[in-house]
Amino acid sequence: MRGIIIAHINSDTALRLKQVLLGSGLPVLRVCSSAQEALRRAASLPDGGVVLASFFADMSIAEFRALLNKSFEILLLASGGQELYTHKKGVTTLLLPLNRQEFLQKTRHLLECGSGAVPKRSDHAKELILQAKELLISTGLSEAEAHNQLQKKSMNSGLSMAKVAESIIKEAKI
Repeated sequence: MRGIIIAHINSDTALRLKQVLLGSGLPVLRVCSSAQEALRRAASLPDGGVVLASFFADMSIAEFRALLNKSFEILLLASGGQELYTHKKGVTTLLLPLNRQEFLQKTRHLLECGSGAVPKRSDHAKELILQAKELLISTGLSEAEAHNQLQKKSMNSGLSMAKVAESIIKEAKI
């Protein structure tokens, strides 16, 4: 079963994270208090995600990523000083303090992507996004600003960029 392993040194924090995820319908398979325990639990599963605290006494983040099955993704809950992990393959960094909506969105993405594969957009979805960006550009935004606005609306609403683009196009037709 595809799901989430929470690995956090603070058991109260780990349980709060678990409650947030379960309350949003995300499957939490196990809560672990050490990196070694999380690796043992992950070894018995084909794939999934690990929500990982930024610090463990028993292992560094780099060591954990190297030992973890490559079909697992990591959501690293990190303080500002650990942004260096943001671009490591299979590691997504979420800086503290947590924003609940962003935490849930990134955790869902963790499960959807699986072994690091980025979900491909259909040609139709690409066309919708392009049309919406063109509409936003016509209001005076740059291409980058239009793209960022689509991404932000997507994250805030929990909808795909294609769905957000579709709503922008519909609004423009009214």
